[in-house]
Amino acid sequence: MSPEIPPEVPSPPRRRWLRRVIAFGVIPLVALVLLAVLAKWVVAPILVRRHISGWLAERSYAHLNIGWASVGFHEVRLHGVSLTDRAGRVYGTADSVVIVLDRPIFGFGRPAIESLRIVHPDVSITLDPDGHFDIQKILKRPPEAPPPSPDPIRLPPTYGIEGGLLHFNTSFLKTTFGTIDASINVLPKRYEWTAVEGMSMGGRASLSGFIGREGDDDWSVQLNVKNAGVAEMTRGTALEAKKLEGRLDGFLSLGRGDGSTRGAIGAGWIDVEEAKILELPVLLSVFNVLRLTLPGDSAVSACRTDFRVLDDRLHFDRFYVLTPGLCLFGDGDVFLDSRVDLNFIPSAIGELPPGIEDVRELIHPATDLFSQNLLIDVEVTGTWTAPDAHPLPVRVVIKPIASFVEWMLGGSKKK
Repeated sequence: MSPEIPPEVPSPPRRRWLRRVIAFGVIPLVALVLLAVLAKWVVAPILVRRHISGWLAERSYAHLNIGWASVGFHEVRLHGVSLTDRAGRVYGTADSVVIVLDRPIFGFGRPAIESLRIVHPDVSITLDPDGHFDIQKILKRPPEAPPPSPDPIRLPPTYGIEGGLLHFNTSFLKTTFGTIDASINVLPKRYEWTAVEGMSMGGRASLSGFIGREGDDDWSVQLNVKNAGVAEMTRGTALEAKKLEGRLDGFLSLGRGDGSTRGAIGAGWIDVEEAKILELPVLLSVFNVLRLTLPGDSAVSACRTDFRVLDDRLHFDRFYVLTPGLCLFGDGDVFLDSRVDLNFIPSAIGELPPGIEDVRELIHPATDLFSQNLLIDVEVTGTWTAPDAHPLPVRVVIKPIASFVEWMLGGSKKK
């Protein structure tokens, strides 16, 4: 006979209540927390990355690659960011981009961007021969882009740059600016910056200017440098082996606008003091054709040039190179394909340099005249690194003096 099973004892009311709390309260709460964590750390970052990258890809020729993203209630952080064209060429990178919103991202209504900060950007821009920066071309709106929204997202008045590097490349100047901490003003049709301080070519630099938004053609750049290094300017060029030395101050203004089809145009000046730059092939060719030895240590006590940037050349309105006993005055053009067309007029100051002391002994009446002007116009053609110098009597010299100059230079005369 099987033993009789005692009836089930009903659970106390408190235990039944606890099970209901766990079943209908704690478990759903834990599930809700897990879903929130999943949404915040997995789903939301994926959606943010896709939305931002897709938005830019639809409206430009650029791709914004985002390594990973983190999303807070009022803040979005993009990490490992790079900007490329459709072929994959990299134009810039950043450690992170911090976007602060004016309302919770999961709230009602579309949030506006309250501030935007780019941390450690490293950007390279190149000026093409048509007068456009390459980065403008990839940010230009393509024909298939959707029309601009009648209610665009509100942007902050400034973008912050923290610890940035800018590689600036043109056919006549290649330099890097860093480390840049600056604010970029966001205007209706362009981005603008004023007196951005940084380091360039071993000296201090200040950069101002603007560039059109969404790839507009207009742009302008003004660069001031103080106490920059001549050696740093030649680094990575054919002149680096010349071991040039010295410090310089300079200014450069470049611009393009008003729908012009011309290349970049501008103007600037350079001042060099106490430098060793006479090993420059162009200057060396002038000394060689005059049969003069270089001053000790190839020293230049002062050098000044004023120039204009034209479509295909740098036009030097005037320049002078001051060395012990001799000053070279001149003007001319250096073309962007490295050709040169320069004119030098040497002028003696103080003690005449080695090679022309005999002038004072042979022609006494001409001593004072030659002390002030050597009556030679040296024309330099060829290229910047392989110049070809020819001595010519200055145009105002009468024939007897021109014949004497030809004799003094050993019969060398351009046909």
